[in-house]
Amino acid sequence: MQLSGKSVAKQAGFTLIELIMVVVILGVLSAFALPRFGNFKGNAEQQATIAARSAVQSAVDLVHSQALIENKKAASNETITLEDGTTTIALAYGYPDNTSNGIQKAVNLSGFSYTSPTFSKTGNTSCTFDYASSTGVGLPPVIGAVNAACK
Repeated sequence: MQLSGKSVAKQAGFTLIELIMVVVILGVLSAFALPRFGNFKGNAEQQATIAARSAVQSAVDLVHSQALIENKKAASNETITLEDGTTTIALAYGYPDNTSNGIQKAVNLSGFSYTSPTFSKTGNTSCTFDYASSTGVGLPPVIGAVNAACK
């Protein structure tokens, strides 16, 4: 393009002001977004502990169903053998008791340790929940809530 006999080149690129504004906007966005995504590990461990608690509840239900089928619900010192024919579960009134031969064998959680009455996430001692055996006929065991400090 020519104006009054001189050649004028067309400008390409961004001005310094535009580049500074982009950097400022990205900085503000990252200040709000990063804290929301920063605790992936803690959230994952909390969800794993919640899932483990659900697995314990499922194991309790399965063992109790088998105990009802075998009519083993009236005493606190009975056992059942699971379908594999080799795993024997200690019972307390038709539910897994809170020993290593009871609930720990029934659920067999990897990534968790069990020291009666507490299940703990390996490597995170704040991610726990408790298991209390049945105390009488018709009384199910109590599976505690996941520790509120689990993060």
